[in-house]
Amino acid sequence: MKGVRDRGSGVRPRRPATQAVIPSKAGIPQYRSIPSPLWGEGQDEGGFCHTLTLSLSREGVDKWIISTFPSFLRRQESIGFRSFGIPAFAGMTENRCFSTPSRGRGDAGSTISEVVNIKRTLLRIILLCCLLCGLLPLGAVCADVGHGGAEGEGDAATRDLSIGATRVLYEAQQLIGRKEYEKAGRILEKFIEKHPKQDHGYIEFTLANALYFVGNKQESLAHYQAAVRMNPAFGPAWVNLGQVAYDLKRYGLAAEALVQGFARTQEDEERNPDLLYYAAVAYILDGRQEKAAPILEALVSGEHGDPDKEWFQALLNIYLDLDHDKKAERLIEQMMGRYGDQPETWKLSYQFEANRQNYKMAAVALTVYSYLKPLTREEAILLADLYATIKVPLLACAHYEKAFASGGSPEEYERLASAYISAHRTGQARKTLTEALKDKPTPNLWSLVGDLNYMEEDFEGAYYAFEESARLDPKDGRAYLMMGYCALQSNKKKQAAQALEKAKGFPKQKKLARQLLEHVE
Repeated sequence: MKGVRDRGSGVRPRRPATQAVIPSKAGIPQYRSIPSPLWGEGQDEGGFCHTLTLSLSREGVDKWIISTFPSFLRRQESIGFRSFGIPAFAGMTENRCFSTPSRGRGDAGSTISEVVNIKRTLLRIILLCCLLCGLLPLGAVCADVGHGGAEGEGDAATRDLSIGATRVLYEAQQLIGRKEYEKAGRILEKFIEKHPKQDHGYIEFTLANALYFVGNKQESLAHYQAAVRMNPAFGPAWVNLGQVAYDLKRYGLAAEALVQGFARTQEDEERNPDLLYYAAVAYILDGRQEKAAPILEALVSGEHGDPDKEWFQALLNIYLDLDHDKKAERLIEQMMGRYGDQPETWKLSYQFEANRQNYKMAAVALTVYSYLKPLTREEAILLADLYATIKVPLLACAHYEKAFASGGSPEEYERLASAYISAHRTGQARKTLTEALKDKPTPNLWSLVGDLNYMEEDFEGAYYAFEESARLDPKDGRAYLMMGYCALQSNKKKQAAQALEKAKGFPKQKKLARQLLEHVE
């Protein structure tokens, strides 16, 4: 028995204090899970996407009339009338006239008849112009999408619109403006079916918008793809294509389209770096972090404007996933230089250090964070866990106490009691365990009571506590082993033998239980 009671013999099993648990991702928020990257699911057309609006200018009307009716002008020249005034329309403030050389003398009656016919023809043309001046005349339109207008190549694309395409596009836009999306889609589809050779990127783009608004995203995607094939320079079509592809979880397509949308932004428009951010997110969701990393690196460098902390966080996630610790460390340093006075920076530093299991530096970073921003209950527990892990139990106790001020679960009280025991504050540990056992007794709580009693050499009290632990969890071999050991210390061989025989049935306790049974015999 002497060897059994000898605390230096190495025979006595000791239960280590409960080990703090640091989550594998250390609380790092994962990549944003959002239904729509830019505008949000279910919003109306004003918030969903780029839409197409075509506007009219006076000079454009003049050019359109001249370019659309060259045969009439040639007829004017052949007839030889001096001038006919065209009344103002579509915002024109002056009359315009066509002057041609006069014709030689001829039959007066036939001349008068021709003049009358010309006036009738001109009247019909004027009426037609008045109707078409609001129907997007060629050469007089400019695309107004989102926050700005598409120029350059976009204007060239509008000049390819036929009169029929112009008219149906205008009508569809009016219907979309009144939220009659199904009707707008029908007239555009009918036009494409009847006039396939007159199909145009703007027609496909507007049809795609109409289909999206009625919830038909799959067909909408196909028409956005047709729009960018017909007019690759039209950035808004790429952006909307990226939006719909993202909604349909076709993340690879979404990423590529959003990158194109950003690149196709007109020179007179402000580029939206969020397009690149969500392109990177889409690449991440597609499992291609290596494609997302260069995009995010360009964003955090300031190349596209003042970096957002969210961009740093996404890039840090990638570096951690790809095990690029050196790059991650440099990124944290970069953030410290830019945002060192902001709490989120220190939280990112904590997350990085915790994920590479540098718990000491993680505790430092999270402590600085706590000075800049009050910790949530969960953050206080994490900080306490870190202090417990690096064996600073007094600080662990302080943060556990704050976190559990309004109550805690049995598992949380186990952590606090373990920290008290490690800090040799047995009175506070006992008080914590007593209160926790009143609320909900668990095997681990009773096991901690047994450890505490054993440390104070109250072997009978320890035996009882381990017995309660074994009763609540009969599959815990350690509880039986400790019962046997405490019974030996109290010279109760029969109880010791019974407990140790049970302990022999557990692989981890089998060897030591046999050694202790030798002392019983």
